[in-house]
Amino acid sequence: MRTVTSQITKITTPALLASIILSGIVACSRQTNLPPTEEPVNTELADTNTETTIFNCVQQQGSWATIAQRGNVSSSPIISWQTVEFGEKWTPEKRCQHVSEKLTQAVKNNGGELTNLELTYGDVDGYTVICLVKSQESCNSANQLFTLNEQNRANPAFALKKLDNFAQGKAGESTVEESDDLPEFVSLEALVDASFQVSEDG
Repeated sequence: MRTVTSQITKITTPALLASIILSGIVACSRQTNLPPTEEPVNTELADTNTETTIFNCVQQQGSWATIAQRGNVSSSPIISWQTVEFGEKWTPEKRCQHVSEKLTQAVKNNGGELTNLELTYGDVDGYTVICLVKSQESCNSANQLFTLNEQNRANPAFALKKLDNFAQGKAGESTVEESDDLPEFVSLEALVDASFQVSEDG
């Protein structure tokens, strides 16, 4: 009887050990193959999509211009500063620097995004101005960008349309016809994106 029991024990023990080992392997395998709780983040793509837009004043072909910049990429000119009507206090260079800084600060205050920021025109303290507003607000001294010169203040809607055309590289369309659909608001995001596209098309 002891011999039979001993033989059964000898057979059962390896089988039991094999069963335990096999169960452990299966358990580990199941644990290893569990899906991740979160999808991996493509950091390279995320960094590109969140690149902040800033505005700089540069000199191109003898004129001062406001351009947009994202990382190391610069846009074509958005605004060209040429008028000397406002005297030494507001030379083309000073106006360019001032407006570029205000645009950069406005985007920063908007969470680093261009969304919902629009260019429009209005009257502030008796002057006809171009300003940068959020969600179709009115112009005021805080959002004023620059004063229109004598030629453009006669029809600010034309001036805004010419600004839109210029940023899109349509220099030949700077003269606006009365039959054209004149905007009251121009999206800064669309304007900047168009200027980057012009720069890429070169």
